[in-house]
Amino acid sequence: MARGTSVSVSAARWLVGVIASIVLCFTFASAVGVLLGGAIAGRATNIVANAMPSVQLLSAARGELRQLEARVDRYAAAPADQRLELRDHILATRENIDGKLAAYRALPFFSRERAIYAPVDVVVAGLDASLPAYTAQPAPASLARLH
Repeated sequence: MARGTSVSVSAARWLVGVIASIVLCFTFASAVGVLLGGAIAGRATNIVANAMPSVQLLSAARGELRQLEARVDRYAAAPADQRLELRDHILATRENIDGKLAAYRALPFFSRERAIYAPVDVVVAGLDASLPAYTAQPAPASLARLH
């Protein structure tokens, strides 16, 4: 009978050890989950606070750019009496694009975002150089440079 009690006590100790190990693993996994949840929440806050305004401003600038392109395309075919009004719309749209891009540049950048944005300034400078020549003398070659 002593041997049966010894086996029973040994099995009970093993059972307690296994249950304690399971509880420790669960506690550790819960702690890791909480830490990862905090990191994910921080990244989500960065997206909401930084990326979303950037996306909204760049999308609005893209919309203005499409309007500019449509107006520039209509400019050459427009009768002379409508060109002045269309030119004013083109210039106003161009100013709206500058406003959206300036607001975007005022926002904080993510790492490497500034390098991705850098070619935009070059393209906008080219647009500014080509637009006055096109509005003064709308020609297919000038239009091709604008596109």
